[in-house]
Amino acid sequence: MEIEVYRPQSPLLKQHVACFYVLRRADNATPTTYLTFPGEHQAVSLYADTTSEVTDDTVIIRHEPNGVLESRVVGRFQKAVCVRYEGPIYEITTLFRPLSINAFLPSPLKDLAPGHFPPFDPYPDFMATMSGIYKMTSTAEQLQAMEKYWMGRYNGFQHPFLSSVLEQLYKDDPDEQGIASICRLHGISRQTLHQHFERYLCKTPSLFRRSCDSDGQ
Repeated sequence: MEIEVYRPQSPLLKQHVACFYVLRRADNATPTTYLTFPGEHQAVSLYADTTSEVTDDTVIIRHEPNGVLESRVVGRFQKAVCVRYEGPIYEITTLFRPLSINAFLPSPLKDLAPGHFPPFDPYPDFMATMSGIYKMTSTAEQLQAMEKYWMGRYNGFQHPFLSSVLEQLYKDDPDEQGIASICRLHGISRQTLHQHFERYLCKTPSLFRRSCDSDGQ
């Protein structure tokens, strides 16, 4: 299995997209299995000629020459999940920085991503455009077209308090008293904080903080 990482060229996208990466598995590759943990980022991954088997604790992506493109949003895991690749795979992933995926969506992430590895189709033209990008023969062309698509969907989203809360969570490891202090600082209740975390990040504040630790923040 080979993974190539690419950084966005657009200054605007650099603020919101950590990277693009391309994952390749050869025809004769043996199955790959690994354990993934809840993370702070959200990712949109594309696969073709695959089927995905999803349960509460496993995700199996299996090669099947069916001509179907799958689009999945990754990053809603609430616990460790076992991921397994079987057969040849060509995967293109956009890895969004925390909260930033909402700047490219027509509604909050939670409205578009039920479950922990759900299909992802946020716009009427999304799957057709992604299919065209996927079929391009050059990785450079694919990435250029991917940047162009996301740039065209940028909506200028700015949350009134979550960005500031995330900065505080990165700096500190707040206990219950610390969370209460953050809420007082922003003039919100704990219930409101949890509701907005769930709506825009699909995580609780405590799970997000643990995710930062697992991502090496």
